[in-house]
Amino acid sequence: AVQTLKGLSQKYKIDFPNQSIVTGGQAKDRQLMQDKARALGIKLVACQCSDAELLGDACAAFVALGQYAGLQEAAEKIVREETTYDYL
Repeated sequence: AVQTLKGLSQKYKIDFPNQSIVTGGQAKDRQLMQDKARALGIKLVACQCSDAELLGDACAAFVALGQYAGLQEAAEKIVREETTYDYL
């Protein structure tokens, strides 16, 4: 499935990400995260708060309230990365 996505991204000239942030219970399992990084061929990043998916809601709310100009800025201020799993 990953190779299919990579192939489609090349075909349509869309950059395939070199890393992804993972949240939820899976982010607590170090071996699973390492295995997934290798299988996907990208870096996976777990946040300090593994259940950080709710932080996305907070980012959207702060943007709507005018606290931040956009989601990227809000995420850079609110979300804290903790562990990076390399695919090598």
